[in-house]
Amino acid sequence: MKSFLCFEKKYNVMKKKIMVLVAYLVLVTAISNAQEIVDYEKLRIMTKEQINAINPLINAKYDVAVYKILYTTKKLDLSRDTASGIMCVPQDNGYKYPFLIYDHGTANDRHSVPSEKTSDQTFPAIYASKGYICVAPDYIGMGVSKGIHPYIHPESEAWAGIDLLKACKTIGEKEDFHYNEQIFVTGYSQGGHASMATCRALKEEPDLQLTAGAPMSGPYSVSKVMFDFTMGDKEYFFCGYLGSILVSIKHAYPDLMADYQYEDLLKPEYASIVRRYEREEIGVFDMNTEMVTKLQLSTGKVLPKYMFKDSVFNAMLTNAEHPVRKALKRMDVCDWLPDAPLAMFYCKADEQVTYRNAIYTDSLMKAKGAENVKAVDVNPNAGHGQCVFNANVAMMAFFGSMQRIDKLSATSDFASKEIQVFPNPAVDKIYVEGVDAGKNMHLSIYSLDGVLIKPDLSLTNGYIDVSLLQRGGYILKIENGNSTVIKRFLIMR
Repeated sequence: MKSFLCFEKKYNVMKKKIMVLVAYLVLVTAISNAQEIVDYEKLRIMTKEQINAINPLINAKYDVAVYKILYTTKKLDLSRDTASGIMCVPQDNGYKYPFLIYDHGTANDRHSVPSEKTSDQTFPAIYASKGYICVAPDYIGMGVSKGIHPYIHPESEAWAGIDLLKACKTIGEKEDFHYNEQIFVTGYSQGGHASMATCRALKEEPDLQLTAGAPMSGPYSVSKVMFDFTMGDKEYFFCGYLGSILVSIKHAYPDLMADYQYEDLLKPEYASIVRRYEREEIGVFDMNTEMVTKLQLSTGKVLPKYMFKDSVFNAMLTNAEHPVRKALKRMDVCDWLPDAPLAMFYCKADEQVTYRNAIYTDSLMKAKGAENVKAVDVNPNAGHGQCVFNANVAMMAFFGSMQRIDKLSATSDFASKEIQVFPNPAVDKIYVEGVDAGKNMHLSIYSLDGVLIKPDLSLTNGYIDVSLLQRGGYILKIENGNSTVIKRFLIMR
């Protein structure tokens, strides 16, 4: 009997190990099967004329095909999920285009996303009309993706876009479009946070390399800059963001938040609003309206700290180890070292997402040794809504200084590895070796934030005079017909 019990115990242990192994293999299989196309359809063609009618300053170069994409990615628990998004493709299949991941801003509900609303396809279509294959994820928990949307949860924001890009590559052969190795990433507001998270995540992707990132007006420092900005004694009229964040951390970080209900953190009248948002009975902007109205009626001022129980707010304010503060820290995307050029565009008068996010992030990255990072104020007088235009103009100039559109014919392309720029760092001149200075060769120098500094340069005895450039980093763009090579160099004096 004793030996039988011993055998049964060993059997149960072995059985448990096998079950754990099977569960692990199922999880690995689910993850490895991510970024597959489930289905796609062409929604419409937007002509250059239609795109230019949005704003004459766009100057669209290509007609654009808009596709709705269903693809596999991951849920918060890393199990398999079907998500949605769109892909916008320039309509000239004689060229290879860069990819551009566009992350949208805060959406009111799961249906206010690029795959379901034509108005949310405008920016991706504009980018595609300038010669990018633009992919725009709806995000996890939005569009067809089931479950809660983990608002400004960096990891899921990143894999939603990266998995969509990987999936869209498989459509190219069927739809006869072509791409090169360049990848650009941008987004505004929540999309600024998502694009920063995506730039960071691409460092861990061995087969994908970020060319440049341009997060715009995003909350990169959630636990410090945004906490101070929203929880002080200055009125803040966008309380719905905070409600979305509470729902997000409750679902994304159960190790920290398992013992907390919304009613433990918020006063009852605000907890009930958050519950209705969580059940998708109201959208984030509806939640915001209700919160702002209640604060005005009860306190006379819209100070989000009054939504919290007094003891909870004091604990969060004084204790950085409070579970909510620790969860917010995990949402930060400010403290890492970019390898590729990164420009954060913002407006100093932004009343929703303070510009200090960009300034603070810039300081942390430079402290880690980042050389190709900039925080740029594109309009000091513009608020959050008005800043969109200025930030996008700056972003397109920044990306355009590095963009390559390659002709499919290999005979007309010239390889980046064959062209050498030296010395680097330089002092007064840079030599360019491996180019034929013929009539189709055009050279120009840009700043790292995309400003054209020296157009239509010529090679004199094989070199370019850079003696008038200030100390810092620059981009040399070399164009030969329909092919482009980008070289970065430093001026050190």
